[in-house]
Amino acid sequence: MTNPTPEYLEAQYNNRALVPEHPQIIARWVSESAKTRATARCELDLEYGTSFLEKLDLFIPEAPSKALLVFIHGGYWRSLDKNDFSFLAAAFTKQGITVAMINYGLAPQLRIDDIVRQSRVAVTWLAQNARRYGADASKLYIAGHSAGGHLAAMMAATHWPSVSTMLPIDLVKGAICISGIYDLDPIRFTAVNQDVHLDEAAAKRLSPALMQPPVKLPMLMGVGGDESDEFKRQNKLLVEQWSSVSAIQDIPLPGTNHFSVVEELANAESPMHRAALAMMGVK
Repeated sequence: MTNPTPEYLEAQYNNRALVPEHPQIIARWVSESAKTRATARCELDLEYGTSFLEKLDLFIPEAPSKALLVFIHGGYWRSLDKNDFSFLAAAFTKQGITVAMINYGLAPQLRIDDIVRQSRVAVTWLAQNARRYGADASKLYIAGHSAGGHLAAMMAATHWPSVSTMLPIDLVKGAICISGIYDLDPIRFTAVNQDVHLDEAAAKRLSPALMQPPVKLPMLMGVGGDESDEFKRQNKLLVEQWSSVSAIQDIPLPGTNHFSVVEELANAESPMHRAALAMMGVK
């Protein structure tokens, strides 16, 4: 669509209006996540930085760890919390994968630049401390949903030796980006921008579609079959822009909306979950 109107973009990116049952879905996440934290082998609220929300949770398998999966939550950079997504961990720990759930500061207190920086600090902390918790940082993978999909793509595009000379350029061995936002310019014309304060320069600076990973890596991409045309366009855009520098699988996820789609990551019957295990060398 050429020159979409602000009204069109608002309708396309207002996921809570598009999914009226989202309160029930999020309530289910919260309930299942509380059960997971109560029963799992885990280390909670590990501090990777100095501010209140610079913390992460580690979910640790009983068997020796085969890989480290770092999950970044969504919420348009302004809402939700790592605690809402603990329920995703059990499907991976049972397969011998350590799962890290990272938190970050939220808009409007922070800008997206700050949140990207915090995410890099969290990944750096994991690279430096994973072995203390039985995980191998040489097998580190990134996953994210919605705004977390954007942040996961930003981590995949990061030149890690520029963050720390102690980090390898191929620190991230693979990425899973679900229903992410990779071209941030449309967000400037939605109500979300009242909190995230993007201008044209920031939107360009923070759009993964305008970048490329520094090394070729495997990637899983997916968007819900019931999502808006814009979220489908966003998914297609990154697939097209990164296909020459990444081994991408674009996985259809029919019958899922913007909220339910993230559950496919932990659904043992889902092609997304099976592909994630295969990418990490587990199945």
